[in-house]
Amino acid sequence: MDISPLNIDSSELSLTIRLGTEQDTFILGRRLGASKEPGLLIFLEGDLGAGKTTVARGFLRAQGISGNIKSPTFSLVESYEQDDFDFVHMDLFRLESSDDFFESGFYEYLEFPNICIVEWPQKAQNQLKNPDLIVKLESLENFRKAYLHSRTEAGAKCLK
Repeated sequence: MDISPLNIDSSELSLTIRLGTEQDTFILGRRLGASKEPGLLIFLEGDLGAGKTTVARGFLRAQGISGNIKSPTFSLVESYEQDDFDFVHMDLFRLESSDDFFESGFYEYLEFPNICIVEWPQKAQNQLKNPDLIVKLESLENFRKAYLHSRTEAGAKCLK
């Protein structure tokens, strides 16, 4: 993995990372998962097959989640109980409109102190609060690039 810092500020930190393999993508998730900030909200963005679920799996493994970590593509939400809060992994790709997010009650998963990872957050539009961290994945010919941008102190702690 090649890591290039773009901006350094107390709460806003941006990095670009070159990911040569799927294992690098998983390791990125594990490294982000080293932080266990209550209430953390992470957005995973990118095209189909860009590695969003692989990052989420790495993050959840780092948090001590064992067993099968399923993709929430069909269930939309997978929740993992840990200590005093849940780790929530959402995949909103199949939402028809942002109203579907609210009407389904998914917003309840975003309550503090749950840690939430959301794939395809743009599908919920204004129904989600601002994230602590945005990870945008891009598939290129022989590798992936991850663009990481913290929006809060909690997000910056993940990147540090």
